[in-house]
Amino acid sequence: MLLLLVLLLTRAALVGEDAAAGPAFRIAVLDMKQVFHAHPDTSGAEERVKKSREEARDTFRKKTDALKAVLQQHQEKLLDLDGSSGASAEKMRSEASALLQRARVLEREIAEFKIAQETELQRAFLEEKDRILASITEAVQAFNSDGKYHMILDKSAAAANGMPMVLDVHGLDDISGEIIGRLK
Repeated sequence: MLLLLVLLLTRAALVGEDAAAGPAFRIAVLDMKQVFHAHPDTSGAEERVKKSREEARDTFRKKTDALKAVLQQHQEKLLDLDGSSGASAEKMRSEASALLQRARVLEREIAEFKIAQETELQRAFLEEKDRILASITEAVQAFNSDGKYHMILDKSAAAANGMPMVLDVHGLDDISGEIIGRLK
């Protein structure tokens, strides 16, 4: 990707405004973070994801509270068992064992719920993000439908190592405002 960008920029520098070569290679930039934040659907998407996260957290709390209650009942049965003997003690051991089995089932359900909920929240987040990015991409393509720009770069993008992809945009057209205007 970086090599392609360097080659294109080198070509742009060599071509310049030569009338025989055609118009100069034009590059525009936009701040995708700014455009994404300003998108009219972003706040609604954030609220939906936040609500889903809170609902999952509430369900998780209820499940863990149920587990705590079963474990507490198990402890109480074990304490009652200390002073018991015979058939009564055997009945309490059986009840304590059943409570412990129930606790194990609840622990497994909680673990499965947590994994499923994290997966669902991630899927919902990505779905919302992809929908908004598609809308922004359509707006950029419509804005540049006349082909005025040969390349439009995201000046807020970062490489995989976290370093910025575009360090300076001096002299390039920043179309962030125009794109935000089209989205609203």
